[in-house]
Amino acid sequence: MEANVHCGTAFGLHHLFKFLDAAAKKISPPEEVLVEGTTFQVQSRLGEGGFSYVYLIREEPDLRGEDFALKRMLLPDGEDEDEDDFDFDLFGKTAVEREINVMRMMNHANVLPLLKHSIESGNDAKATATQRRRANMVFPVYAEGTMLDWCLRKGEENREKTFSTKQLLSIGLQVASALRYMHELDIPLAHRDVKPGNVLLESSMESSSGVKAVLMDFGSTRRARCEIKTRNQALVVQERAARECTAPFRAPELFDTPSSCKIDERVDVWSLGCLLFSGVHGGHSPFELAMHQTGGSVALAALSGKVDWPLSRSGESDESQGEDPKQYSKYSLAPVKDVVTYLLQKDWTTRPFAKDMEERIGKYL
Repeated sequence: MEANVHCGTAFGLHHLFKFLDAAAKKISPPEEVLVEGTTFQVQSRLGEGGFSYVYLIREEPDLRGEDFALKRMLLPDGEDEDEDDFDFDLFGKTAVEREINVMRMMNHANVLPLLKHSIESGNDAKATATQRRRANMVFPVYAEGTMLDWCLRKGEENREKTFSTKQLLSIGLQVASALRYMHELDIPLAHRDVKPGNVLLESSMESSSGVKAVLMDFGSTRRARCEIKTRNQALVVQERAARECTAPFRAPELFDTPSSCKIDERVDVWSLGCLLFSGVHGGHSPFELAMHQTGGSVALAALSGKVDWPLSRSGESDESQGEDPKQYSKYSLAPVKDVVTYLLQKDWTTRPFAKDMEERIGKYL
């Protein structure tokens, strides 16, 4: 009986503490953040990952009734810096610097715009108290979330039908457009982490498919073209990729980099192929599904290049409807399979460029 009393007391205290914590948050004034001379009030936390947090914010005073997203990142104490000399990055030696500087130079309808940013100085009182400086970046908010969020909301049984074929190919075309823009800048850039979690979606009447896609998260972005001359340089590229590029969507040449080669922007083309496949497989890359055949290794699965497709999407016909490539059933796999097979070429020297993938996808839309 005594044990039960103690358990009940502990249980009651746990809920009391939760109640008091919630009450304190309601009583305490919302946190305010100053970014480039504008004061924003934090409304709620949207998500977190690694050393960053994303919050829903509003201007203070709120004259427009418009929400924004605040990405707050803890700055590294030097451990995130690139120390190699052969591929010195013009946009900064840390992920935070790269993300801010890269985003400031870009302007494209399918690239998430950076509205405002600030980096706390070393003399900032808050930074001194926490011993870690912070970077604040303000973006438009996409309330419907990422491509991965859309897949997960469908539930396990319906994820393969998260997107119609036309919607999925439209998303792919919009991301391809953003990548082509990056690849054809005066200093060509590669995103290097294209995946469902880095593509924001929103319902839009402006898009023929009803969905607008925006590419985000440029912390892994690098100059697109890199010449490898030694084994040590090859290992540096592999180690960077292991830190910065999500494994199931990573190109084979970033898993096993030759000691003499030229890596280029087509790492993103491979990732886009994986992204399109994930749209009919609940957000999963083809090489996540193939892991069990390669001893649990994503690297071996990607290096094999083997992609297993289902026969159809829940009984939908996979046959084309006549000679017109734009005629197909709502959930047909045939157009998606054609595009993905075209993009997922193991030999990156024969893999298509962004303009080629735009043309391949466009013939079905």
